[in-house]
Amino acid sequence: MRAMDTTPESITRYVRSLRERAGLSMAAMAKAMGYRNASSYQRYEDANAYSGGHLKRDLVAKLDRALVGKGTPAITEAEVWELAGPEFAEVRELSYVRNEDEEPETSEDYAQGYTRDHWEPKFPGALPELDISAGAGEGKIGNVIVLPLDGGGISAHEVVDEWPLPMTWLHEAVNDVSQSLVVKVVGESMVPNYLPGDRVIVDLSQDRFMNDSVYLISDGEGAPQIKRLQRVPLSVPTRVTIISDNPAYRDHEVEVDLLRIHGRVCAHVGRR
Repeated sequence: MRAMDTTPESITRYVRSLRERAGLSMAAMAKAMGYRNASSYQRYEDANAYSGGHLKRDLVAKLDRALVGKGTPAITEAEVWELAGPEFAEVRELSYVRNEDEEPETSEDYAQGYTRDHWEPKFPGALPELDISAGAGEGKIGNVIVLPLDGGGISAHEVVDEWPLPMTWLHEAVNDVSQSLVVKVVGESMVPNYLPGDRVIVDLSQDRFMNDSVYLISDGEGAPQIKRLQRVPLSVPTRVTIISDNPAYRDHEVEVDLLRIHGRVCAHVGRR
């Protein structure tokens, strides 16, 4: 991606050009972003009022909701999110992770269990990012996500960042946005498809095995892991093969009921 000119003149001119291409007045633009009146928005079109630099991600998320799909040619998410800067854009290579049988799914197919209690986003609509390699520590409640474990235990993980991703794209990627989060890939067991440091979106409402796909699982030992699960044909009770995409790691077969499935990996937002 080319480097964007972040001077006040360039940023405000770019924002204004997107609004005008969308066919929105300044008042309509402000309303579409959730503001009461144009005064909350107009500084981003005024080089004398805006100090320059990339826009904050929460603001770009609002611009995304207001602009994407409007105008001729239709404004794209890439055009809007360029305003957030190359550091964010570097890890915004978004791709869906489909079930291997490609069958459509609905949220009714999955049991509703875990909810994101004790956590509220700073950015409207943002997904929390967890570092699953480390727990949150004892006694911490306000900024953690709790993943239930078998046997009544819990694994608490601190929210380390927030991702205000494009909502139009996100609603297509997951079944339940309110029950989804971003997880950093740890280790090399899923190379080359998932590299260390990549991020994936996990939909926690899809918390039981339905189809061959990639899931966030716990096996009772260590931190949660991202693994590919494949049903063993004709197995009763149902058994799955836990597959690491990296051929240097051995696959394992287990009864699916012995695993804790936290959710399905629905999208890849990491580097490629």
